[in-house]
Amino acid sequence: ASASQDGVVRLWEVSTGKTIRELTGHERSVDAVAFSPDGRLLASGSKDQTVRLWHVTTGAVVHVLAGHRSLINAVTFSPDGSTLASASYGEVILWDVESASQQLVYDGGRRKRGRVDFSPDGLTVASISGTEIVLWESMTGEELSRSGGDGCPVLDVAQSLDGRRLAAALSDNTIRLWDTALGQVSVTLASHTRKVSTVTMSSNGEMLASGSDDKTIQVWDTRTGERLLVLEGHRHPVNCLAFSPKDDVIASGSNDRTVRIWDVDTGTPLKTLEGHSRAIEGLTFSPDGSTLLTGSADDTLRLWAVKTGKLLATLDAKGRGVTSVAFGRSGRVFASGFNGSTIGVWETATGRMKHMLEGHTGSISSVLFTPNGKTLISASTDGTVWLWDLESGQSNLQLAGHLYRVTGMS
Repeated sequence: ASASQDGVVRLWEVSTGKTIRELTGHERSVDAVAFSPDGRLLASGSKDQTVRLWHVTTGAVVHVLAGHRSLINAVTFSPDGSTLASASYGEVILWDVESASQQLVYDGGRRKRGRVDFSPDGLTVASISGTEIVLWESMTGEELSRSGGDGCPVLDVAQSLDGRRLAAALSDNTIRLWDTALGQVSVTLASHTRKVSTVTMSSNGEMLASGSDDKTIQVWDTRTGERLLVLEGHRHPVNCLAFSPKDDVIASGSNDRTVRIWDVDTGTPLKTLEGHSRAIEGLTFSPDGSTLLTGSADDTLRLWAVKTGKLLATLDAKGRGVTSVAFGRSGRVFASGFNGSTIGVWETATGRMKHMLEGHTGSISSVLFTPNGKTLISASTDGTVWLWDLESGQSNLQLAGHLYRVTGMS
């Protein structure tokens, strides 16, 4: 399902790329969509201040939920599908899906609720805005914890794979660590001297790394809040971080045009990777951790051997800024989206471009491999989502029909 500024929700048949049906009824832009856990219902939230529940099979409107005083920014179902949460400026409302009645209204003040999520067990609800994260008890509406506030935007978030820990980087130079099982902030990390622009969690959730405009990377124990390491060496703000798959090293990218690799146990700088001529905007490890992919504002991507620091390949984007990168599950190929309308699919071992995928008419906003590694999905500012067969390099599906850029997918 996709939502758009044209006020229409569209359902697509993935195998054929055909529009199954268009769901009309909203009077303004639709900004959020979500399927129920069993796939029978679809919820849509709109700037017309209503939430609509649709029957997926028939396209019929099941309920129109009215009660918000402002535009709807987010919708999500509880894990058992019995409750729907919708968020707008100043409030989160819980609805009983069967009766369409309001169960609870969480008054969050006049702040935009930009995202709302249930915990895996459905016991808590987190509402996230530009300036704060609030945890609520879903059954009673009791506010369990509030972080941010005081006009401090949330700049980045990271979550452990088990969903038990959430970290939020704030513009007041601090990081809030949440224990989502308890529904409360476990610790506030206040050590950076300038804003924290990026955070990332280790795969086991026990470590957090933060990068800041103060030019440092700091590593924390998420269980105790103890600062384990301060990594110094970058000459300009740190833009991006990544743990290796084994959590034994960290890679960092900076405005100083360098990438640094650090030993997690000791904090020792292992490698400094130089070659990019502008800021590093993104980086990621291959699934086996042997290769690091970096993307830069200099319109290039680079592949590095993590163990030796050797440059394996420089990939010329030919004047296109790199907007997104992703490794395939096997690590043998990766994809890059560009500010232009094209996508590159590359062989990791050789650095050879296997396919240049063309068809979009707007910049590529994201690329993603399907779990089986056979298909690449791309989303664009042209309002379409394309699926690409990686064997042939041909698109086997184009989801088109919106008049404007796509604002939500589920």
